[in-house]
Amino acid sequence: MRLLLVALSLGAVLLAAPSVVAQPSTETAEVVQRGGQKFSVAVAPVDADANLRNGPAVAAEVVEVLEGDLAFTGWFAPVANRGFIEAIHKADQEAGALQYSEWRALAQLLIKTKAEPAEGGRLTLTFSLVDPNQARELLARRYTGNPELLRQLAHRFSDDVYEYFSRRKGICSTRIAFVQRTAKGSELCVMDYDGKGVLQKTFDNSQVVAPAWSPDGRYIVFSSLRGGYWDVYRLNLASGQVDKLVAFPGINTQAEYSPDGQELVLILQNGQS
Repeated sequence: MRLLLVALSLGAVLLAAPSVVAQPSTETAEVVQRGGQKFSVAVAPVDADANLRNGPAVAAEVVEVLEGDLAFTGWFAPVANRGFIEAIHKADQEAGALQYSEWRALAQLLIKTKAEPAEGGRLTLTFSLVDPNQARELLARRYTGNPELLRQLAHRFSDDVYEYFSRRKGICSTRIAFVQRTAKGSELCVMDYDGKGVLQKTFDNSQVVAPAWSPDGRYIVFSSLRGGYWDVYRLNLASGQVDKLVAFPGINTQAEYSPDGQELVLILQNGQS
């Protein structure tokens, strides 16, 4: 039996557009916090456009994700009393402006979100981080993606808020690729860092093993018997397209990307002694 470790060049085939587009802001400011204490933050109800499909469900999920993420970082303490938050939010809507004095009495930070439909059945979330004490916006982001990426869009803003204060990258946008056993074999799935947002990505009624991410997070390579042999495939997360990358005689498995994403290293088992 012969095992070969092979490196393959992928050339320029990895230059696809991301599924989530961020519009950055250059707005900066400073909020001072005394040692060891957490920033109190009020996550306002999402202003969902009347034409947004499943608007109430979208709004509820965005709030849940933001509050969970910010609490997870250890830097923030989301205000738990939703009744107070909703009352001030209603006052904002009636006045047509933020009631800074009311928010200031409730929390050090405020997050406002708008949700609206976008072209091609997608949705857009516009986030704003506000300092009520200074009556000014600290951070603004606008993300657009497919509805199934709703949680990821919210996770992205959580990471932005964390980075704004800590000057370190957050992990809330992290996604985990895993193999889920089924009645007929196993399928490739992904989920958020918190174990939620599980999405099945293959539906082959076959066997899947050894998923691995590309460095840019746009692709997952894996080995599968979907074609009758153990070959290496690549899933494009943006389009859902699956391409066969490696199909040497024998078993092709354990593919991993090089750090620059331009090569694959994998194990080949050709059955020869």
